[in-house]
Amino acid sequence: MFEKTVDLIRQRFFTLKDFSGQGRAYFSDDFDYDETAVKKNLHKEPRLREFLPALADRLEAVEPWTAEASEAALRAYAEEANVKAGLLINAARTMLTGQYVGPSMFEVFEVMGRDRSVNRLRSGVPWADTA
Repeated sequence: MFEKTVDLIRQRFFTLKDFSGQGRAYFSDDFDYDETAVKKNLHKEPRLREFLPALADRLEAVEPWTAEASEAALRAYAEEANVKAGLLINAARTMLTGQYVGPSMFEVFEVMGRDRSVNRLRSGVPWADTA
């Protein structure tokens, strides 16, 4: 899984410093959140307090754990919740990686694994509070 993760994120990182800072979230639970990402992806929609744990519940039930299956689950939930999938994708990216932009969110789900993905989405509830 290490090689797959490095392949996924290498297109965004050009130096070892980039990799160690921005890539940290892929290998450790101790990482920083980009302030702009939190503001734009989490604070803009108060309902994310409900959406993120509900999305975590949906993803927890996904079988098999693949990028395609997580994408189908997220898009189905977005439709049911009557929100744009992009809202959930961007919030999930910030919660999982701390970043504003990055590789395909569904590939990120896959390389991070079910447990880490679900746990980070659930831990995102306080971050979704508006400032």
